[in-house]
Amino acid sequence: MSAPRTAHIRELRALPLATVAGALGYRRSANDRSKWQSKASILSINGTQFYDHLSLKGGGGAIDLVLHAKGCSFKDAIAFLDACMITVSAEEVKPTRWEAVKHYLCQVRGLDPSLIENCRQQGLISADQRNNAVFAMRNASGAHIGAEIVGTTAGARFKGLSKGTRKQSGGFWLCHKEHQSVNQCRSILLVESAIDALSVRCLPMPEMPELIVSTAGLAYVLPNWLADIRATRIVCGYDADQPAKLAAQSLSRDPRIVRVLPENQKDWNDLLISKRRNRASARLD
Repeated sequence: MSAPRTAHIRELRALPLATVAGALGYRRSANDRSKWQSKASILSINGTQFYDHLSLKGGGGAIDLVLHAKGCSFKDAIAFLDACMITVSAEEVKPTRWEAVKHYLCQVRGLDPSLIENCRQQGLISADQRNNAVFAMRNASGAHIGAEIVGTTAGARFKGLSKGTRKQSGGFWLCHKEHQSVNQCRSILLVESAIDALSVRCLPMPEMPELIVSTAGLAYVLPNWLADIRATRIVCGYDADQPAKLAAQSLSRDPRIVRVLPENQKDWNDLLISKRRNRASARLD
């Protein structure tokens, strides 16, 4: 094995286990922050070590954890960690970079700091080496399949996807109830971006959708990964512009899909910012 290859494997093995667990579809226990749960496994994570209380097996390092959770080959474990490197390396980014991203999300985009911090702890939002906001895209089982990336630096604002991301395989999503399974959700709201999805969670709504999904841009047919979810109501909450209107018309071929527009605004983040400004103005008056 060559020296560069050996160094890369050491780097992957040292990735934070909590973040790798999130990428594998585990969810952190609300009662014990050291425990992570999936349908078939309950992990305790202590530094570089993990122990599965259901299979009564443990190990050390990120590669061992992937081998244990996926039951795959060593080669496939390496490929998995390589594919989600942006997400699993996020905890190693300097705190100042995360603070810059958090400032952008909370101060510029008006998102709730407690929601943003909670998403960060779950491995759903992070900062990369360029101070970009990274929003984890997951399939219906919660496994990471890529990321939405948003530039936060003035003069370098952009939207994109991490390398290898396939939008048909997953999206950035939030369940209304923290431990609710995607497949249990009966109402879905589709929006164009992760920031719009987070904005909806911050807005007062008469009936919050059970699942809020960013399709990372416009979708003209329901993404494949949502096809097996037995939702009875799907709301297309795309932007109030002509391209979004055309996408919504295409989506409406599915009889469950209805169109809803953000009130008097282009998108849900604009609506959130507008409402917060109005509340601030009312307090000043």
